[in-house]
Amino acid sequence: MSFNSSMFLLLFSKVSRIILLNPHPLMMRVLSTLLISSGVVYSDKVPSQIHLALGPTPDSMGVQWSSDSADSTVKYRKANSENDWSLVHGKTFPFMDGGEEKYNQTHHVARMVELEPSTPYEYKVGSSADGWSEKFTFSATPTTDSAKYPIRFGVWGDMGSKDNGAAILNEVTDVVDNGHSFDMILHVGDFAYNMDNNNGKLGDDFMNDIQHIATQIPYMVCVGNHEVAYDFSHYTERFRVVGDSFAPASYPTVHSGNGEGFNNWFYSHDFANVHFVAISTEIYFDYADTDLLAAQWNFVKDDLEKVDRKKTPWVVVHGHRPCYCSCDDDCDDAAALVRDGVEGQFGLEVSEGIRIESIRFDDEMYTCPTTTTKTYIIFLTFKFLFHRDRVGTPS
Repeated sequence: MSFNSSMFLLLFSKVSRIILLNPHPLMMRVLSTLLISSGVVYSDKVPSQIHLALGPTPDSMGVQWSSDSADSTVKYRKANSENDWSLVHGKTFPFMDGGEEKYNQTHHVARMVELEPSTPYEYKVGSSADGWSEKFTFSATPTTDSAKYPIRFGVWGDMGSKDNGAAILNEVTDVVDNGHSFDMILHVGDFAYNMDNNNGKLGDDFMNDIQHIATQIPYMVCVGNHEVAYDFSHYTERFRVVGDSFAPASYPTVHSGNGEGFNNWFYSHDFANVHFVAISTEIYFDYADTDLLAAQWNFVKDDLEKVDRKKTPWVVVHGHRPCYCSCDDDCDDAAALVRDGVEGQFGLEVSEGIRIESIRFDDEMYTCPTTTTKTYIIFLTFKFLFHRDRVGTPS
């Protein structure tokens, strides 16, 4: 990929993102003219689908991208500095869609380390041989002491691509670009509708749609029912960066249609004074594996028992489907299965003194009760929602 100047690269990135989110024949001709006049040559070795995820400690940040290059390198330094770039070499993972075309690509996962908490950094992914991405910036994960409260999370689920996802994506982009950004994004299942559509190419479109925000803000996830194709392989592979950092030692791998992968179906992490636990509600329905259900149930139980409420007084468990349902009749039986478990086992409603509550969000933000005398969990599911939450000290 060659460019006339770095200025054109920045302009092209912004213009093409606007055009692709709002496709129109005239605008597509404008994009083609830009490509031709600039001499831009596309190559499958150019990084795309770039997105961040929290690292296992506040001094690290993971990044994942797709390209056909054999090199998985990220270079980074403090933002707006003249420091030498730090180089980290990551891992490559081949991924083949299960559709008729057997469409395949290579994913890369790397982790930036030795970061100073709450400090801005800039980075590029790719390689000297095959080309680098444009430069992106992010803020390193805060510690409890370094965080600037209130913390801002962007939380949503059921977000499609292109026509059925443009509205929320445009709103989020406006928030990020106008200086009212988030500290972390949490997407609680159902991506693109569906990532496996068009032999997996809609998944590529979706990941490129979110790249503008996901390269600046860690994009944390859990799996939804629309990821079920090929045993959840698109979710497992496209978000390997999460499993690479947080796969629980008790169940380090999951088996999808693409083979064995790091476990990003259930995991936990801290962000400042909040402890997050991601779970898969889908293994109660679409993945008849009692061993996996038991592994997740035991992981959640053990994880919650170890929470230090002085360090992280807020605890959030998130999954795609609710334990309770009041919005329509279709989900009542599904909610009961998550709540009560399979044949009376592995239910999430009550577990050894650990209570998981389900809270419905519509157009308003509800205040969630907490207590410091026992572990009281807020179980969050979000459907067709753009929600901004501020987290400080529970009262």
